[in-house]
Amino acid sequence: MHFGMNINQRLEPRLELEQRLEEKLEQRTETVMTLKQHLELEHWVKGLIKWVDDNKRWQNFDKWGFKFQYGLIPSKMTPYKMAGFAHCFYDPVEALFGRISRGDWTLFVVEDLAPLEFREDVALHERGEEISLGNHYFASQLEFAGVKRGRKTGKYVKWIDANYPTKFVDLTENVCSILPEELRAELEQKERENKETYTAQDMIDKYPLPTKVLELVVKYDDVNKYVREMIMGCIGPCQQAIYMASTIDEAVRAVNGIITPILRKISGKQARVVVPGRINAALELPLRVLREYFIKVTGKPLALTNDFFTLYNSAKEGKQIIGVV
Repeated sequence: MHFGMNINQRLEPRLELEQRLEEKLEQRTETVMTLKQHLELEHWVKGLIKWVDDNKRWQNFDKWGFKFQYGLIPSKMTPYKMAGFAHCFYDPVEALFGRISRGDWTLFVVEDLAPLEFREDVALHERGEEISLGNHYFASQLEFAGVKRGRKTGKYVKWIDANYPTKFVDLTENVCSILPEELRAELEQKERENKETYTAQDMIDKYPLPTKVLELVVKYDDVNKYVREMIMGCIGPCQQAIYMASTIDEAVRAVNGIITPILRKISGKQARVVVPGRINAALELPLRVLREYFIKVTGKPLALTNDFFTLYNSAKEGKQIIGVV
């Protein structure tokens, strides 16, 4: 009986974590790139492919039923702080990498952002993006399944937590596509399903997200909610202070005096796991409402950015976070 109780004690926290994650994933997030943005990115990717070709930096992945190539590039060749990324071509290319047709994917791993022992895990994530047509959540499940299968979960989680902590928050969103609608629709119509899709799903089922990952997913998602709610809670008091102010300068001081202390309460450990895109999207409407209210009451436009980290860094450095135009 004592042994059985210990099993239950180990299982219940995981079941609770899984339930919380499932609730968050019920909302399917569409992250769709425009065709123009995609083609601009494609022009850059062509240059990367040429560099990888010229420098013979293609790497082979061949294990667990997955067989593909990925290009190994230095971080100086990409402006993004990402250990890996994938691109699906829209325009056919004859001269690069043999022949590239519409719908073909190219995968990259950034060598100095991904330690040697983790490069294949990063590459497997990008393969997951390919076979799922850009489903980031599916790709992350596959990535951690590979890490778990390779018996390096502890080391890998520590590396991600130290360098890419917002990845854990990304796991609370079922992002279904990063492709432009024109390309995604064509791929779905052609049913470009890879046999590796079944291999991947089997591996995900056999090696589910590690408990430590689930713990960090919930912990960091809670931090994001806490930060968002703290700032949004300032809007009402700011509006009241603007209404009660006798002068524009007094109104500006009052708003700074309300928001700045709240931002300073957010610790560096909390700020490091805040997802910029998510927090900025959440703040866009309430901060717009505040700007509109300020101009309605004072007749002057309020200089107030929607970018959380600009506000946060200004507050931490003792700078004025708002002013009038």
